[in-house]
Amino acid sequence: MNKPLRQAPVFWTIFTGLIALGVLVGVLIPCCAVVQLLLVVQVVNGVLLPLLLVIIPQLVNNKEIMAEHTNGRASNALASPC
Repeated sequence: MNKPLRQAPVFWTIFTGLIALGVLVGVLIPCCAVVQLLLVVQVVNGVLLPLLLVIIPQLVNNKEIMAEHTNGRASNALASPC
């Protein structure tokens, strides 16, 4: 977020598009359906959370992706009970 539009056009396009999509959803959905939408979103979050708890530590420990910023032994030990 600290790079201007000219240096990161793809990021800013996706970022702006997601904000616009959120505004459209907020405007176009009737008042009563918002509560149901929030419930569905939370159910999806609950279903995806176990998958993310497996994938994220693998990504963080991948030296090809994270280079010198990979987790150390202490960080992995603290993250393993999760």
